[in-house]
Amino acid sequence: MADTSKLNKAELCAELGWSRPRLDRVLERESNFPVRTRGDSPDGWTFNLATVIQYLAAGGGAKQKGGRKPKTAGEEAKPAKQPDPPKAPMQHQGEATAKQRRDTVAAELMEDKLRRDRGELLDREDVRQTVAGALAIFSRNLDTLPDQVVKVLGLDEVKTERVRELIGEVRKKLVDDLMQLLA
Repeated sequence: MADTSKLNKAELCAELGWSRPRLDRVLERESNFPVRTRGDSPDGWTFNLATVIQYLAAGGGAKQKGGRKPKTAGEEAKPAKQPDPPKAPMQHQGEATAKQRRDTVAAELMEDKLRRDRGELLDREDVRQTVAGALAIFSRNLDTLPDQVVKVLGLDEVKTERVRELIGEVRKKLVDDLMQLLA
């Protein structure tokens, strides 16, 4: 018999008479299920059988349709009835194999390429260059604005410097806001 103070998922399922999908559903649903250690692979997870049985006896891991109660000490494991398949696929991020992670990344890259081809996604550098070009044109036009304002409003030439300061403040705020958006 395995050391019951450090069982992996498969060993815990065998001891409880549970299927692996049932254990995974309970772990997904109940954040306070007693887990000794969590890992990246099924063997990375460890459990203390006595603690798990105590938790289940206290009402944790409530029996689901098609499930079984955990066996007690000395009771033989009976084949578990397979539960109904879950409606939505369950994902265990910590247990994804290298192939699953590679497949997920490949799918995301293909989705991004499709979005770019449809014009839904833009290249960040292209957007930065376009915004920088537009900002340069806007800035040149702002440079002529103080003289125009003073002339149109018939203000003293002394007021031109104050108008330049105000426009400079607006320009600085615009650049700061755009930099935050493009970061």
